[in-house]
Amino acid sequence: MKVKVPREIAKYIEDLLIGSNRKNFILGVLAGGMSPKYAAVRKHFEDDLDSLLNGIVDGFEVEETPEERILESYHRKMASANNPCASNWKNAVGFADGIKFTLNELGIKIEGVNS
Repeated sequence: MKVKVPREIAKYIEDLLIGSNRKNFILGVLAGGMSPKYAAVRKHFEDDLDSLLNGIVDGFEVEETPEERILESYHRKMASANNPCASNWKNAVGFADGIKFTLNELGIKIEGVNS
């Protein structure tokens, strides 16, 4: 199972593995490395080194931010809302409108949804 990590950490891991093999990457993380990227990866996994090792074997997956999850959900519903032949057309329209309403009431702007 892939290990979920924030986008920034995933980018650091990708950058560090490009110029290194797995063994040197692990040693660099454990030793604190010579770059801020190694330090950030070490800090992220300092309480759970097993996840770091599992990720190296199974791979890493970018953890979506709440904004990204809302945007994805909104786009799925809008795809149904734009198809009046879909059986859930009215539900999708209401769901999409509800997302916009809630974000506006909370004063949250998400590009592609309500900004």
